[in-house]
Amino acid sequence: MDYSRDPDALERYYICRATKKLYTNFNISVELNRKTDAIQLSNALRAMILQTPNLTANAYRDDNSDDSKDKGANFKINYLEKIEFETAVSFEKFEKLDSEFFTRLDERTCPIGEQLPLWRLVVFENPDTQILSFYCEHTFFDGTSGVLFMKDLVRELDECWKSPNLIYQSVLFDCEKDAPSLGKISRGAFSNSSLYKISIFQVIRIAAYKLCVPSFVKKFIQSYVGGGPNLFRNPMFESGCRGKPNPRTCVRAVSLTRDSAEPLLKLCKANSVTFTPLLTTLTLYSFQQTVKKKLSLEQTSSRINIDINGRRYLPQYANKYGLCMSTSISSVAPIPSPDEWFDQNSPLRKTNKKLLKDIASRYPFRLLGIFNHINPWSFAEKQLRSNEWKTLDCSNVGVQDISCGDWYATSAWFSQSTGVASNLVLSCISVNGAINICFGFAAPLVDLVGEETIDAFEAHFKRTIREVTEAGAP
Repeated sequence: MDYSRDPDALERYYICRATKKLYTNFNISVELNRKTDAIQLSNALRAMILQTPNLTANAYRDDNSDDSKDKGANFKINYLEKIEFETAVSFEKFEKLDSEFFTRLDERTCPIGEQLPLWRLVVFENPDTQILSFYCEHTFFDGTSGVLFMKDLVRELDECWKSPNLIYQSVLFDCEKDAPSLGKISRGAFSNSSLYKISIFQVIRIAAYKLCVPSFVKKFIQSYVGGGPNLFRNPMFESGCRGKPNPRTCVRAVSLTRDSAEPLLKLCKANSVTFTPLLTTLTLYSFQQTVKKKLSLEQTSSRINIDINGRRYLPQYANKYGLCMSTSISSVAPIPSPDEWFDQNSPLRKTNKKLLKDIASRYPFRLLGIFNHINPWSFAEKQLRSNEWKTLDCSNVGVQDISCGDWYATSAWFSQSTGVASNLVLSCISVNGAINICFGFAAPLVDLVGEETIDAFEAHFKRTIREVTEAGAP
C-alpha cells in the first residue's frame, strides 16, 4: 500500500527552508521531577509513535527534477522504513543549563530526505539532574507540537513507571509492521480546514499592492492611513545584516521566577493588556536602548511578528501535531520611557490592539493561504537577498501544565533559530509559575555590535522589569 501523500503548500515552504539550510531547529527542554532511562524512554516513545504519524515520517524527492521549477511538488511525505532508538535518542553529559547550552542546541539539524525522523530527543545528564531536549525540523511541527510531545512523553513515562517488567525497545517504528495500523499519512490543518482559505480577489489585491504600488506611496499609507508609526520621521530599523545558509543563533536565556513574574501579570491585568504585547515592548525597549544605539542614534521603528496558535479555532486539532499557526505582523514606533507605556496611543496599546484584532478576524491565517499561489523557492531567494529583516519575532507558547500522575516538569524552556530574516527571536514558556525566555540573536548582528552589547541588552531587560513592576506596585 502507498502511504505517502503530497506536502501542502505550507509544508513545501518549510521543506524549502530545510533543503536550502535556512533554519536549524526549534527545541523544547524540560527538567522532570525524576530521572528516566533507556528502557522507560524506548517504551514511552514507541507508544507515542504508534499514535502520532508526524513522528514517523520524512519528506523525499519523488524524482530528480528541479525543486524550484516544481515549486516543491516533486516531494512526497512518507513513512520512514524504520526508527531505531539509538538514532532518535542520545544520552549526553552537560554541566549547567545556561545560554551556551541553548546556543549549542540550536546548531543541531534534522535533515530532509534521509531515513531518519525529523526530530531528536537528547537526554542531558549530570550528577544532579536530567534535561530532556526535543529538537525538530519545522516541516511537521510548530511550537505547540513541541509542547504536545513533552506532555505525551510525560504521560507515557507515567504509564511505563507503573510497569515493572518492561524490556528495552531497540526499534521504535517498523514501517512494514506498524504502518498498516496507522494508515495513510493524514493532512494537516493548512489543507484540511477552511482556516487558511484566501479568496482569489484577496490574492490579486495583495499582489497588486506588493508589485504595483511605489515604495513611497506604501510608506505614506503605512504612516498616515494604516495607523502605523510615522516612517518619514522614524524609518524602519535595518541592521544591515543579510542572510546566508547555515544560520547561527546566539541565545541568551532569562528566567523570571514566580516572584518576578506575578507582578508583571498583575500589571497586565490592571492595565487591560495581554502579557505577550508587554513582553515584546520590554524586549523592543531594551533592544532600542542597547543594540540599536550601538548601530545608530537615529530613532527607528520596528517590524515585529507575534505567533498565533490556530488550534484555538480548530478543536479537532487541539492535541494534534503539525503546522497550525500564523503570525500577527505589526510596525511599532520607537518605545518611549516605561511611564508612558500604558498611555492610550502608546506602542504597547497599539500592539495589543493589533494582536487582539488579528486573533478575532483570523486574517493572518487567510494571509498565510497565499502560499498556495507562490513559489516557496522564489520567496526564500528573496529573503536571502533582502536586508529588510524583522526586528523581532515573538513566539510565546504560554502557561503549560506538563504533568501526569507521578511525573511532572519542574521547569521548561523553548528556543529556536533566527533563520535568515530576523534580527532577534523571542521564545517563551511558563511552567509552575516561572516564565522562561530565550532570546535568539542572529550571529551576524552579534558580530556587528559585539558580545558586550548583548550583555548590556540582557542586563537592561532585567533592570527594566524591576523598574516597571516596582513603579506599578500599589
